Amino acid sequence: MWRLRKQLAWFGVGGVIGFVVDAGVVQLLVSKLGADPYSGRLFSFLCAATATWLFNRRFTFRDLGHYTLFGEWTAISRRCRRGLPSTM
Repeated sequence: MWRLRKQLAWFGVGGVIGFVVDAGVVQLLVSKLGADPYSGRLFSFLCAATATWLFNRRFTFRDLGHYTLFGEWTAISRRCRRGLPSTM
């Protein structure tokens, strides 16, 4: 039970990191570089998904690596793309 609670806590930290990356990148792209919000949102989503994946791969699920690095990123990014329309 302790392991599950620890993973849940780390997963929450990864989510916060993803939110900060997402908000920071979209804010930077729109306010400083003049990108339109939708294009900025697409890029920030990709950055946030990658940041949370890297964090969770390293800290939350470090013992569960069953794929190559690229194969794992591809599988995760496919799952993340399903949620993209709800964030636009």
